[in-house]
Amino acid sequence: MLVVLYNLIFEDVKTKIPFNKGKDQDWLFPSDYIILFDPKDQYKVQGATHNDTSHALKHLKEFKPATVKSLLNKLKRFLLANTRNLVLRNKSGEQLDNNLIPEAIKNTNTLLVTLDAVNDKVATTGALNKLEEYCAGINQAFTDGYNALINTAISSKQNIDSFTEDQLRNNLPSTIEFKIDQIGLFKVYVYDYKTEGLLILRDNGDINTFFKLKKSELKNYVKSSGKPTNSLLVSFI
Repeated sequence: MLVVLYNLIFEDVKTKIPFNKGKDQDWLFPSDYIILFDPKDQYKVQGATHNDTSHALKHLKEFKPATVKSLLNKLKRFLLANTRNLVLRNKSGEQLDNNLIPEAIKNTNTLLVTLDAVNDKVATTGALNKLEEYCAGINQAFTDGYNALINTAISSKQNIDSFTEDQLRNNLPSTIEFKIDQIGLFKVYVYDYKTEGLLILRDNGDINTFFKLKKSELKNYVKSSGKPTNSLLVSFI
């Protein structure tokens, strides 16, 4: 019997700056299993499917662990309610007995690779069955939470490339934007001191990633990344 639970509310939050789409990266989360929703499907590299949802699945837990735990618990209950309609595969692609599913989903990473497979499908064919639609709702909730954090950083950022020593010492904003010269290529970084989130933009201006970096680690990270436009920066961050 198919059990579908539509009890998720999401907003489809977009970032204020476009998010870069990169090559598909499967099995980013160490697991021996993946759950699919169609016997014909395999978990394999799909093309340019690495997007904001991919980054949200990886990094949202760094900022909102309780939210991620709640979402994954919802997914776990949903999968257990629909065990007969699922396809369990190992990393070699072999289909396994569905009696192993309750044990397999004890590993959070199995849930995450399952969600990544659904994200791949959304980014390619877009043709989802009812089970996959529910999982896509979980993915959207991840993405909304992640993108909201990014938008907060973008909205509150203040460029400090031309700040004087006095400004850096006494008036350092809570969210700073700065450039770093990486062998002739200037990349833009935004650091939110409140969330300890570091936003990195690509050369074309698109978002590359956003992840948590402790304040105590920021100085060494900047120093190892290249030459800041503001030569005084590393002394005051």
